[in-house]
Amino acid sequence: MEYPILNNVRAARIIRSRRKTLALVMTADAMITIRAPLRMPLTDIEHFVTKKQPWIVRAQQRILAKPKIEVSKEQIGEYRQRASELIPPRVKFFAEHMGLNYSSVRITSARQRWGSCGPHGSLNFTWRLMLAPNEVIDYVVVHELAHIIYRGHGPRFWHIVASIMPNFKNHKKWLREHTII
Repeated sequence: MEYPILNNVRAARIIRSRRKTLALVMTADAMITIRAPLRMPLTDIEHFVTKKQPWIVRAQQRILAKPKIEVSKEQIGEYRQRASELIPPRVKFFAEHMGLNYSSVRITSARQRWGSCGPHGSLNFTWRLMLAPNEVIDYVVVHELAHIIYRGHGPRFWHIVASIMPNFKNHKKWLREHTII
């Protein structure tokens, strides 16, 4: 269902599924996808969006203010090759330092995530990380390795990250301030 405006917020769509909670997802083009339970009344969804409107507006302004970087197909190939050469050794280094085992490292073309950790220790990193400084790449590697120990983003998770990379907040900020293309 398309909703161009919902309570003065640009909303791409509402996706209803067999979930129990409401969620907002911000896309790279600053549109909102609202994920809602199947039978939730539209008035409840509108109330939720109204309550979250200050956050939505700030997040949309932040995304729309960021410059977009254009990358050619040739450059993508070069970045992917560099990522394949740089990231696996960094994963190996930090995994050994943290005393962890992982199953694989893949370089992806993800647009919404810098990295991810699968349930069996498979680590994925977007080639777009090659646009970041090396210490930021290291932070993403440590972040994903920490998910092997702790799946969520609770205090225990951040304690693990901080024990390896005490200044991680600077790197996290850099990632927030830069758009994934």
